[in-house]
Amino acid sequence: MRINICFGASADYLQHVGCIIASILANSKHDEDDYHFYVLSGDFTPKDKGYFEELKNLRPFEIEYIKMNDNDFEGAIHDPLGVSASYRLKIFELLSEDKVLYLDSDVIVRDDIRELYSTDISDYYCAGVEDKQNPNLRERVSMPDSETYINSGVLLLNLSKCRQDNIQEKMFNALRKIKYWSDQDAINGFMQRHIKLLDLKWNLMYPFDNCYEDKEYYEEVSKNPSIIHYTMVSKPWLPGSVAHMKVDYFKYLKLTPWYKDYFDTYVLEENMQIVKLLSNLLDAIK
Repeated sequence: MRINICFGASADYLQHVGCIIASILANSKHDEDDYHFYVLSGDFTPKDKGYFEELKNLRPFEIEYIKMNDNDFEGAIHDPLGVSASYRLKIFELLSEDKVLYLDSDVIVRDDIRELYSTDISDYYCAGVEDKQNPNLRERVSMPDSETYINSGVLLLNLSKCRQDNIQEKMFNALRKIKYWSDQDAINGFMQRHIKLLDLKWNLMYPFDNCYEDKEYYEEVSKNPSIIHYTMVSKPWLPGSVAHMKVDYFKYLKLTPWYKDYFDTYVLEENMQIVKLLSNLLDAIK
């Protein structure tokens, strides 16, 4: 099976994209699967590309580097996360594929992605997991109770259907007019009624158990998600992070060439965090 996967990331997040690719390859169970990765970024250095190519030692794959022009998003993007978070809005014109899985650069894949990619979305624009982090999200895009607002960090996209209905142009036009909308709002606003819901295991955002009625199921999934999404500010690669299952990030980073560049700096900064914590503790008990 051909599996198309796309990422959008700023230059300083390419290490994390490499980590995700390593996690996908490490969990692939079918030798016949043919992986095609597309990386959208504002810039790539020869070192970046060389490191991505080294990942082929884990398993063969194809990769395409697509240089983005941030000026294309002028007047349309108001996301505090920056323009790179909205690169996904250009996938429809940049990729000729009929179907693609888009992944944010702060996730880790812990299962064979084939199961997710095999989801039938022939009658939908996309498939995603419900986003319950903010109860106001639905109201912001005038979404009826019968529809579900999804998180755009893991999106299985039916590109051919989206192109057919000119979804990209509609989203950009709306974003230029509605200044408080994010790119995720645009996706939900123009794809509603054509969104297939995925199981929570394919985009576990933690800790949001208080948002879910079925708390037992949330807790069950949180122990062994197929995709963990580090949506909180405390990203696993930051010193002092308390991110849920952050050990998984390092498990797969060790499979990449970025690890040797990153580890020494991380250990130094982590130790500095510990020293600062102990210093504050000593000051408090004096």
